[in-house]
Amino acid sequence: MAKQLDDNINYISLQNLKVSLADMSITNTNDNAQSQLRVKEAELLKYLCQRYPNVALRTDIAENVWANTYASEFTINQTVNSLRSKLFNQGKAVILTVPKRGYKLGVKPEFHTSAPPISESLGATTNIKLNENSDTITPTSLNKVKKQAFKLSNPVLFLISIIISVLIVSGVSLVQPDDTKAIRINETYVLFTPTENELELIHSTLQLTHYHYIDKVGTTIYGCEKDKQCVNITP
Repeated sequence: MAKQLDDNINYISLQNLKVSLADMSITNTNDNAQSQLRVKEAELLKYLCQRYPNVALRTDIAENVWANTYASEFTINQTVNSLRSKLFNQGKAVILTVPKRGYKLGVKPEFHTSAPPISESLGATTNIKLNENSDTITPTSLNKVKKQAFKLSNPVLFLISIIISVLIVSGVSLVQPDDTKAIRINETYVLFTPTENELELIHSTLQLTHYHYIDKVGTTIYGCEKDKQCVNITP
């Protein structure tokens, strides 16, 4: 069971990352870089901190972060990936994947009622590196990681831009979020293979309302917005 945080807790330290629950932001105290969290990303990070050092099961995440609403596997995966991207170069080291179970924090959270001093955050920093083939955390030199990232970033980004350009010119759409195969109708992703009747329903629905993606659980079809809020569109 997740431990409840005191109402006076306003900040969480994850080594060199300072999380402000009040304004839903993350600050890297090494260089003062900042990223802004969305509501569900902030709630997910808070829940993982409450669960530390235990694993947060996918079912528990759905019940606690998306209480009273629907959250598909795709929704949870997308939110985790988005949250990781806002943890700078430490995303997969801070949030570990536990295969077939869920997720857990890879670093111990520290809770504060006021903003932690920068010196404290820097003093407590243990630089981390993600093993290329796993979510295992290993100590390394942050400066070395930064230098390697700088050397690789330009050619890698250039190569990626060329590939994307070729795909766009060729009219190819690749949609494989977290190994979830999807088809696209206009600007909406359909995360299952619809029958003929379901396809008619989807087309008629999209003529009236735009959804970021459409998913199916059992016999129920849901239309979902970008903020992961879903509604039942089954007639």
